[in-house]
Amino acid sequence: MPVRGIVRRATVAGEVTATNAPIYVDSDDNIPYLIPAGTGSSLVPFVLGLTGVTGAKIAAGSGVLVAGTGTIATGLATVKGFAAAVRGATGFATGATEVHEIQVTSITTGSVAVQGLFNAFVTGAATLSVSGTATFNWVAIGT
Repeated sequence: MPVRGIVRRATVAGEVTATNAPIYVDSDDNIPYLIPAGTGSSLVPFVLGLTGVTGAKIAAGSGVLVAGTGTIATGLATVKGFAAAVRGATGFATGATEVHEIQVTSITTGSVAVQGLFNAFVTGAATLSVSGTATFNWVAIGT
């Protein structure tokens, strides 16, 4: 299966037509942009296209899990969406110290609590990591 992605560069890539609205991540500020009208060249930060989030902002950073859990202070007043990915994870982890993915356990105003999961070798089930450490990247959308 081919890998799909969004281009990251200094300028938008792709042709703007009535049926194509290019999306790209600006390499200068790391914010996703699109040309929503399908014509012209007016770039709009992707987060402004979210419905129901007036004055939306994006925050991003990195973190480290300690003993399988962590709390991220996003700098946002309210978090509407959050995603995180383990850096350097490869294949399926086989023990409680090998965090494979990050799961959100709670969102309280601008802070997000997360826990590490690993894929149990025997059952294949995602299992809470009780002692694992992992470095991860995160992005939050909110106000």
